[in-house]
Amino acid sequence: MLAIGFENFVPKEQVMAILNMDSNAICVYAKNLPQELLVSACKNRKARSLVILRSGLAIKSAIESTTLRGRLTGEIRYGREDTSKESEGD
Repeated sequence: MLAIGFENFVPKEQVMAILNMDSNAICVYAKNLPQELLVSACKNRKARSLVILRSGLAIKSAIESTTLRGRLTGEIRYGREDTSKESEGD
């Protein structure tokens, strides 16, 4: 499961894209989505990324897209870089 913020999770295998909400085009895209396809997991904070699932559902997250990508790939776990792989060789 991918932690997208505030105790909200999505199945990693369902993530199709993680988009940065700094782009005006992405903001317009999210704004024009049908209400039933857009979910906010921001708890009244600024949306920093948009997670698109294979089902077509789009989820706004207050977590940066680079952090979510790191969590998805296993490079970052809950906001901290995973350095356990580096320390195994020591």
